[in-house]
Order: sequence, then structure tokens, then C-alpha cells
Amino acid sequence: MLNLLQIIFSFIGVVIAVYNLNVNSVDLSSYVYLFLGASFLTLAVSQLKEKKKRIGMLTILVTLLMFYVSFQGIFFT
Repeated sequence: MLNLLQIIFSFIGVVIAVYNLNVNSVDLSSYVYLFLGASFLTLAVSQLKEKKKRIGMLTILVTLLMFYVSFQGIFFT
């Protein structure tokens, strides 16, 4: 189930990124970060379930950074 969610979030992020490149705009880049952050979050949960705590915690830190950047871009620009 987590792998399916990770694939879906990654696919949505890539689709938005490709669309963003074709339009030559940076308006949707925050949403790319949001969906890739969600993809990283599912990766972190799966790593923690496999008892790989260090890589899981590192991935959670990266996820929090990506969510912070995406929320800054969505709400404050």
C-alpha cells in the first residue's frame, strides 16, 4: 500500500514538473515539492517499518524541509 502511494505521489509530482517546464513558469513548483515530500514521507514510513531507523529519520527530516519549502511557496508568495 505504501509503495502504491509513493508511486502515485511521485507520478503526480513528475507530471506537474513536466507541465511546469512546458509552460515556462515557476508558479507550480511549490506543488511539485509538496507531492515529492509526500512521496518521501511514504518512503520514510516504509523504512521505519523495516526497522531502518537512521535512514527513516533522515528521510523524515528531508520531508519536513520539503513541506516547509512548499508551504512557504504556496501561502507566502
